[in-house]
Amino acid sequence: MKQEFAYQGIKKKKKNYFEGWYYKNVTVDKKWTISIIPGISYSKEKDCAFIQVIESINHKSYYIEYDIDDVVIHQNPVCIQIKNNYFYEDYIDLDIHTAELELTGFLYYSEQTKLKKTAYAPTIMGPFSYLPMECYHSIISMHHYIDGVLSLNQTEIDFEDGIGYIEKDYGTSFPKEYTWIQTNTLEKDNLNYKKVSLFFSVAEIPTYFGHFNGFIAVFYLNNKEYRFTTYNGSKLIRITKNNGIYKYVLKSGNKKLLIRIKPRNGLKLRSPKLGVMDDTVLESLDSVCHVTLYQKKKVLFQQKMRNTGYEKKEKPSK
Repeated sequence: MKQEFAYQGIKKKKKNYFEGWYYKNVTVDKKWTISIIPGISYSKEKDCAFIQVIESINHKSYYIEYDIDDVVIHQNPVCIQIKNNYFYEDYIDLDIHTAELELTGFLYYSEQTKLKKTAYAPTIMGPFSYLPMECYHSIISMHHYIDGVLSLNQTEIDFEDGIGYIEKDYGTSFPKEYTWIQTNTLEKDNLNYKKVSLFFSVAEIPTYFGHFNGFIAVFYLNNKEYRFTTYNGSKLIRITKNNGIYKYVLKSGNKKLLIRIKPRNGLKLRSPKLGVMDDTVLESLDSVCHVTLYQKKKVLFQQKMRNTGYEKKEKPSK
């Protein structure tokens, strides 16, 4: 099976290509959410590396660009080094110093939650992972625990016993239209739910034969994985918007997943277009969503989730 965290660009063309890793970190008191996104961009215009940071307290985002020569890909264990910053699957070491951002410290990740893999679905993209696509997506860990401290512009943030999530993307461009939701933080802690995590994405996906709307949802509850996807016969039976609240209803066999979310104002992040990080998308880290999982008429889970990551990109109006 593919080692998903590892750098995939070694076998790819070096132009019009990007690869990025996404680390979402929530403190145990749920006050701070910081996402850190290291990446590499190859294009005809220039080759570069970058680190993006988005945080929920001051509602700020940062983009730091590095020379491509600042990148070193280490093996055994895999590590993406960008100058003095080190990104492992279970550990990051940050040393960022710019006029706007001072971010230093260490975070350790333990008890990572991996998704099930098969030959049919070696990644969360299922059989689509074998096809030529503009963008490939991987979930590295749905849920894990954090230990460590970060210093953000002279503010010390203790992440001990916090909760994290890691994913990555690589290819040429993000989809022209998509929605992305991720949360693993309950509004109120509940001993009945030791591990809860939601990932959901719906996008317009280009193929050689045109476009189609594909979706992926994974709800992880107490070591059990519930997957609703285009490729396993699930249905996205409803998308509605009312009073600023989006509602998504998904069905797989006798199970139904209901997601309701009222997005908060997003912050600008750069996103790839033909490998170049000059497109933009808005992401919030403090949206609130309600998640309900049914089996027939029985409610298996019904909770309010906070510290929710939310992105929505729409096609430009003509």
